[in-house]
Amino acid sequence: MVEAFLEGFAPSKIERVVIHAGTTATLDITLSPAKLETEVNVVAAAPVVDVTDASLAKTFISRELLAAVPNSQNTHEIVNMAPGVTEFSAYGGGDQVGNSWTIDGAEVSSAWFGGGQYATPIDYNVVEEAQVIALGAPAEYGGFTGAVINIVTKSGGNTLSGDAQLLFKGRSWQSSNIKAGDPEWVLLPETPITDRLDTSFHLGGPIIRDKLWFFSGFQYLKSETKLLSSGKESPTTMPKYFVKLSFQLSNRDRIQAFFERHTYTNKQSQLSALIHPDGNWDVLWGTTIFNLSYLHTVSADSIFELKFAGTWGSWNSIPSSRDKSISGHWDLVTGESWGNAYWWSDQPDHKINVRSTFSQRADGFLGSHDLKVGAEVEQSGGVWDMTINGGVAYFDLNHEPYMAYTEHGHKGFSNIRWSFFLQDDWKITDSLVINPGIRYGLERGSVPGIDQTVWKPHMGLEPRIGLTWDIFKNQRTVLKAHYGKYNDGVRSYNYWDLTPSGDQIYYLVPEWGTLEYWFTVYGQNLYSVDPNIKIPSMNQLVLGLEQVLGKDLSASAAFIHKKWINFIDTVELNGTYEEVQYTDPDTGNSFTVYNQTNVGTNPHYLITNPRVGADIGAAFPGIVMVDPTRKYTGVQFTISKRFSNRWQFYASYTYSKEEGSYSNAHTATGYYGVGGTGNYHDPNRQINLYGHSTISPPHVLKVLFSYLLPWDINFSAFYRYNSGRTWTRTTTLTIVDQATKPYLLLEPQGSRRMAAISNLDLRVEKTVRVRNIGISLMLDVFNVFNQAAPTSVNVFVGENFGLPLTVTAPRTYRAGLRLFY
Repeated sequence: MVEAFLEGFAPSKIERVVIHAGTTATLDITLSPAKLETEVNVVAAAPVVDVTDASLAKTFISRELLAAVPNSQNTHEIVNMAPGVTEFSAYGGGDQVGNSWTIDGAEVSSAWFGGGQYATPIDYNVVEEAQVIALGAPAEYGGFTGAVINIVTKSGGNTLSGDAQLLFKGRSWQSSNIKAGDPEWVLLPETPITDRLDTSFHLGGPIIRDKLWFFSGFQYLKSETKLLSSGKESPTTMPKYFVKLSFQLSNRDRIQAFFERHTYTNKQSQLSALIHPDGNWDVLWGTTIFNLSYLHTVSADSIFELKFAGTWGSWNSIPSSRDKSISGHWDLVTGESWGNAYWWSDQPDHKINVRSTFSQRADGFLGSHDLKVGAEVEQSGGVWDMTINGGVAYFDLNHEPYMAYTEHGHKGFSNIRWSFFLQDDWKITDSLVINPGIRYGLERGSVPGIDQTVWKPHMGLEPRIGLTWDIFKNQRTVLKAHYGKYNDGVRSYNYWDLTPSGDQIYYLVPEWGTLEYWFTVYGQNLYSVDPNIKIPSMNQLVLGLEQVLGKDLSASAAFIHKKWINFIDTVELNGTYEEVQYTDPDTGNSFTVYNQTNVGTNPHYLITNPRVGADIGAAFPGIVMVDPTRKYTGVQFTISKRFSNRWQFYASYTYSKEEGSYSNAHTATGYYGVGGTGNYHDPNRQINLYGHSTISPPHVLKVLFSYLLPWDINFSAFYRYNSGRTWTRTTTLTIVDQATKPYLLLEPQGSRRMAAISNLDLRVEKTVRVRNIGISLMLDVFNVFNQAAPTSVNVFVGENFGLPLTVTAPRTYRAGLRLFY
């Protein structure tokens, strides 16, 4: 509620004003001259357009929308509801590593590679709202080149309330979207069958009325996916715990704290036909999160906030056989894995951060200012330990013996990062606001076994400037513009390879069961870092127009241009090569490829920002043939109708073009965003590298809709259309002498595209009340059209070339029961 007082005028109140965190609601309040003791109450919602902030595509996914729209109820996947986001990639950004993932304003992204898939899948029903900021973010936000995703959790209040929910999907509750005997699906001859049970319970209320409140929750998720033809079964369990306390110390001081823990166990995790049942592995991980915050209202114009938060996690990949004595095989030509998973790994990590901000409103200097200054320090660390099952791992060539190797992999890191920002919303006139900001960071890192700081990248300033112009001074037509630089967040995989590690010993395998020593790669001094290395960053230009069409209806249009620079990768310096010719047996096209002439020479890898023509001391001067780049240009249109008159609606359409040589997602030939891609270890990996990323959809359309029918029946729908993933015709280059045969892209990266995804999900929900208890019955239908769209294909030439490996889930029904009071 907003109250306005002025001597000689009647007081005025505006109630039920909804203000999301990080936003400003501009309200027009008219005070009438006071003739008698009069008080005016007005019930109103916040304006549908923010006239003080230059951010565009700032999406607030409310608790009501989260509860109404059919979706997976995986908190980590909420971001995919936002405009311009496909498979976690926001406007061309990395599918995980390009984002900053936060809960209640505190960073929880992986200390290793920046992804959020291990920390953010908290209980879906403890989420109050999700905020996605991707375009035009102020200097307060950093450590991302895609989007900031902030999950706001629920808090308790003075009324005791609780709920219990059960969601169930049986094995027979789904259709089949793959036709038996269809040659297109020979590698996936049937639709995987999944059953799923999701239960949760929540309770919140007062401990001391008007002083101390609590909110708590527990969720247990259990599912099992089967392929009857192959006998593969992949069960998953995931319990989650959450508790939060809110303490109002005084009218000016508030403390909040929460603790969250979830664990994930997925056995026989790989259902792909390329992974034989005896070559499968289990994935186990867990995350613990705590968050403590203090808010002090200094005055009506000043606020101080302090946050102290941390995450601890552990990720394990172990063979499903649980047998360390059996070696695993990986076929370099077919991509198959069999015999056993060839490694056993353990990867614990942690992240602790302290963040403070001070906000001050000031008038009188060339207009009014909303200033915000902040500082953050983040410490993170972790260890990765890997052993080879059976002592050696075998690499085959088209089911024939070729080579083997052994090692004990060990890497670690300790990282600290300081960040500082200053942001101003400078209201020059009633209709013009300038949003200048600046951000600066400093990062230092070390690894075990080296007694000095090994990671000292150049980061530079991150300037931001925005403009918001209320063209007709009526808060209905607003022009917004923004330019800014955005640095990547902490990505410790950039330098963890500097850890002195065990030797890698390679063997030739002339026949099964026979090992002949070949050469050794010595683990000491295997990597070094460029002293002039720079942190990867992205420059962004956005221009948009937002228009109020009605009381609760608005539309927007935006132009977006993004360019990434200074990607970090490892370049191998010691290899020497000679040019040889390779002819594609299927097309007759000839390629100049590169045969290594000093196989067995100990390699040395430089961690750097690769540049064509740069003198980095490489034995083969042309080792960097293509600069690692990416750029994105697009236009976006949205229309939004917030809930009123029993319905709500949100639609967005994004058309874009993305291109470059550094993909935004994993491919069959490179691990983008989780350390060195390997592209600069061998010049053959750079042939045809420039093209399109894996997630590069020209068209993305999303529509969310809900309508409250008579008798309290809620009908809702979520439709999305996006162009399919790209892929590239690839072969394994067996004619060269390199030990681990390089892949060769036979056409520009991303030349081919899988079928577009057109998916409609529906929900019907009926709510009844018995005294003070509410009962909701819901039925969800996913993939109403029962589309069978490939989500990955076999990219390697051969008899199975281009055949799908995985497919969208078929038409599926899910029933739910929810009790609440």
